[in-house]
Amino acid sequence: MKELQIKKNENQILAQDLKEASTRVEIIKEKSDGLKEHNRKLQKELQIKKNENQILAQDLKEASTRVEMLHQEIFYVGAKEIEKVKLVKKIVCSKKVSIFHCKDCKEKGNDYIYCPQSIINISDKKEKEEKIKEYQGLFETYQKQEEERNEEPIFDEEIFNQILAKLDITYNSEKVEMEK
Repeated sequence: MKELQIKKNENQILAQDLKEASTRVEIIKEKSDGLKEHNRKLQKELQIKKNENQILAQDLKEASTRVEMLHQEIFYVGAKEIEKVKLVKKIVCSKKVSIFHCKDCKEKGNDYIYCPQSIINISDKKEKEEKIKEYQGLFETYQKQEEERNEEPIFDEEIFNQILAKLDITYNSEKVEMEK
């Protein structure tokens, strides 16, 4: 009879242990589900940020193209305006020191007689440099803005790795217990 009583007590203890283990498993599953949902949200946010980055990169490319087209248009319009105006004074420069001559400049002995485009290059050099600096400033501002956006933390990678480690432990510990 004593043996039967001992077996009943052992069964009650085992039943209680099983109930507690089952409760712990449920709690772990709930936490795991919460972590999985959080992981899904983080993945969605990451994809959104990647899409935004692609859009910004495309915008930058388009802006660069527009600036380059404007830059070329400024040079073209400037050259045409000079060609329309009758040159009062010709600019002549020695071949040895000439840096602004082009294929359209006329050669006369050891000198170049500058064409209208070369005259523009000499007379408007500072103005063009200022415009280029202005465009460069715009590019730098845009680049800084994009860098700031890229520096924004999408999520804390360390916390994400800890969550994954906990999930791994949770699932691996269940497998180990099942094997026993």
